[in-house]
Amino acid sequence: MMLAALASGCGDAGAPSGAAAPSVRAEPVPPPAVSSPPVVRPVVGVAVYGAGGRFEVLHQRRSGPAPARFVFGRGTGEWPIVGDWNGDGLDTMGVYRPEQSAFLVRDTLGPGPEDRRVAFGDPLWAPEPLVGDWNGDGVDTFGVFVRADSSFHLTDARITSPPDYELMYGPPRSDWIAIAGDWDGDGRDGIGLYEPRRGVFHLTDRVDAGVAQHAFPFGPPASGMRPVVGDWKGVGADRVGLYDPATGEFLLRHELAAGAADETFRIETELRDARPLAGRWPPLER
Repeated sequence: MMLAALASGCGDAGAPSGAAAPSVRAEPVPPPAVSSPPVVRPVVGVAVYGAGGRFEVLHQRRSGPAPARFVFGRGTGEWPIVGDWNGDGLDTMGVYRPEQSAFLVRDTLGPGPEDRRVAFGDPLWAPEPLVGDWNGDGVDTFGVFVRADSSFHLTDARITSPPDYELMYGPPRSDWIAIAGDWDGDGRDGIGLYEPRRGVFHLTDRVDAGVAQHAFPFGPPASGMRPVVGDWKGVGADRVGLYDPATGEFLLRHELAAGAADETFRIETELRDARPLAGRWPPLER
């Protein structure tokens, strides 16, 4: 009521006769805040790679046959790799050719020619491939592990370049298997080693040669199982798992500590001696 009277020019009862009516300035009302919808990221699935360069992909972590299957690479003498090569938040496949020390990757999930080929390392080192986001920029890049001296050679570049990081971690000339993952959830991948004979993981949160921040047994020792890494809980931090190539069974652990598997499931595959992979997969493109 008061505002209406003032706006119409009527004076206040207590104002002197002839005094100018006080002005009323309407303040702009900000629009209601609109919250952005939450970003829904695909769950981390798994895959296996075997003879003939065949990838078999499970988008969901549950037992059954792989609905997505394709061939990439020449099919022999290559290592499978997986990473987010273009920073879109999704993972796709690649292969590593040790005799050339070359990484060949695809930006889509499916068959076809490589989208990028990067030579890194020296083939004379007998290197084994490693992939990770070493600098936290959201894009995975390359590395190699040299078993002879247990050395890691890693690059932040997506083109042929010298290493950005070189360090020794673990015992030389061992059968330990090199892995990488963001163990502490800081956006940068650290390195690790899996000791098959004792079934022990040795993980470091950073790319350095210090003492492992996480060391624990998981799974049966000397089992022939192979390590696999993924963000199983979807919280931005990687955890470890094991794959049994004899049975197709995955055993996943949700904590960086000793204990029983938190998830177990089996991929129905005819591939024998397959290598496991994990990632947030896009839809298959044929």
